[in-house]
Amino acid sequence: MKSFLVVFQLLNIHLVLFAAQNVSSSKKKVIVGIAATEHVMSSNIGWSISGGSIGMAFDKIKEEYNFNDFEFSFLVEYTECDRVKAVGVGIEFMMRQKADVVIGPPCPDVILFCMDLPSERRAFMAKMSDSGMTTKEYVYISLSMRSQAFGQTGAGKDILSSGLTAFWEDTENKNADGLNAIAKEASKRVIALDLDASVANQTYLALFKTNVVRRVREDPLFCRTEECLTNDNKARSTYARQLHDTFYMFAKGLSREPTYYHDANNLTKAMAGDFSGLTGEVQMTANNTRIADFMLYYLDVNFQQQVFMKITYQDAKTNVTLISTDPSTTIWAIREGQKGSNCNTWHDKALSSHYQRAGGVWRGIGCTLSLLGIVRKESGEAAINERMENCLPPRYRVNG
Repeated sequence: MKSFLVVFQLLNIHLVLFAAQNVSSSKKKVIVGIAATEHVMSSNIGWSISGGSIGMAFDKIKEEYNFNDFEFSFLVEYTECDRVKAVGVGIEFMMRQKADVVIGPPCPDVILFCMDLPSERRAFMAKMSDSGMTTKEYVYISLSMRSQAFGQTGAGKDILSSGLTAFWEDTENKNADGLNAIAKEASKRVIALDLDASVANQTYLALFKTNVVRRVREDPLFCRTEECLTNDNKARSTYARQLHDTFYMFAKGLSREPTYYHDANNLTKAMAGDFSGLTGEVQMTANNTRIADFMLYYLDVNFQQQVFMKITYQDAKTNVTLISTDPSTTIWAIREGQKGSNCNTWHDKALSSHYQRAGGVWRGIGCTLSLLGIVRKESGEAAINERMENCLPPRYRVNG
């Protein structure tokens, strides 16, 4: 039987589908291979504080579809983001175990300036305050793909509208260094560009936050490593929600194609569609790409995160939608209306001198700054879309 391999990335979690040999049994067998990591980027993708997402997603999809005709097997192997190990595990899953799907962690390929942990962002803002660099003329831009914006996964008291704890709160050491208030005040100078962080079902999000860490020790994974057995006082991983939505999407596709699911092409088509997940509204296209909604977040005067604009990418096109038309009463309100330095001047002058050396990296940062520059002076979507058109490479075009 010829195998068809489809590889795509959803929500920063790698998912591999392929055709397996037909299995004769009274129940339809589904084998799930999981390439895990425990000691690399532990707080972000550690299996002991991420794996419970699988069980909770499984519970959720079983409320919508009867899987009594299926028998699931879960195989977990640790690769620790080692590419050689990952290849070996992939071959083991695909060739010997005949897995139907392989889920792998989002190991980083490129790092610019990375503050991996909320505590690092908190410490950075406190240091900027100590250095006198949080006055009104400063604007800090946080670029992320974690659907957290100003939030973090730890449990705390300063809760944002997204249901997450604000990153300036020390959730591990209970503000032993006394920097919570300083980091919070400094955060008034931050603007965050991140994937949509809104979760429609706050009740389920609360249930997930309460149960996901311990769930890795229970059905269907029954993890018995030392890390899993001693994870009670740990916060869930950064990408636990992404793992949840990835498996939920796979199971949803399986419910739509319960007969010929061993054919990766059939299952791929079945996974196309929309659902409301823990990483926002998930929209999967027929070619296995997620329509990405990036939001430009800011803090209002009550230190709640709000959305100023939405940037949507679909089919190599981008479109900008303003949520607010008056920057002075929204994105700049917490700064008492002061708009900061002329970011557009930086883009027009400084960027040009560095572009030859840094290429696309500076181009991407410059476009973000350019957008902030145009927000200072103009409020029309047409003007912002025109600026985006000039920023993007030829293969990206502004929609509409």
